Amino acid sequence: MNYLPRENLVFKTKLSQDEVTARISSITEPDRFYRSKLFGPVADKPYEGSVLNNTFEIKRIIRSKNSFKPVIRGTISKEWDGTNVHITMRIHMLVRVFLAVWCGFVGLISLALLVPTIGSGQVPVFTGLIPIGVLLFVHALSLFAFKAESNKSKKMLQELLEAEVSDV
Repeated sequence: MNYLPRENLVFKTKLSQDEVTARISSITEPDRFYRSKLFGPVADKPYEGSVLNNTFEIKRIIRSKNSFKPVIRGTISKEWDGTNVHITMRIHMLVRVFLAVWCGFVGLISLALLVPTIGSGQVPVFTGLIPIGVLLFVHALSLFAFKAESNKSKKMLQELLEAEVSDV
């Protein structure tokens, strides 16, 4: 079971494999470690990343900070009736590791608060609900922030590739 936001999509297009690669390359610039208005233009293209052979890994360039924006990994494959682009959108690996550690820490705190009171026969509802509420809030926040960015990318890629989209 996957608790973190993730999407698997297939874009079906009539374009050739080379045309799909060229179009994705046309909207992608190389990764930069840091982007700022103070140190030159933020971006010339909407995505940054790499496109190699029939695979790519890109992420949208945004002016604000959103740690939950998706990293888009894709493979381009030729089919008899066109080209399929298989895409996986996930949160960046470092953000996933941070969330796992942070949620584990909150889980340990909730256990530390609940275990001593269970033996006494009194389970404080308020103390038990706070950590659960915090975990649900973080999950909802990550899901909302991820979906906001993934929907924008899905729409842009669908228009760029003149494709039909289906979930896997």
